[in-house]
Amino acid sequence: MCYYKIYVVDILIIFNSDRINEERLLLAIKKLGEKQTFKLTLENNNKINFIELTISRREKKLKLGV
Repeated sequence: MCYYKIYVVDILIIFNSDRINEERLLLAIKKLGEKQTFKLTLENNNKINFIELTISRREKKLKLGV
């Protein structure tokens, strides 16, 4: 499963790291926009921040919070 959302200049991609290698994904994205700078941010303690939204992973569900 892979989900992505673009908001202005930010891109959120949610994927299963057992199936997709994050470094290969980052290299593929960099090829799409060679003049753009991309930074990979991985979840920490099952949470990640996207803009002003906190996304938490619990089992197979995602919880959104501000």
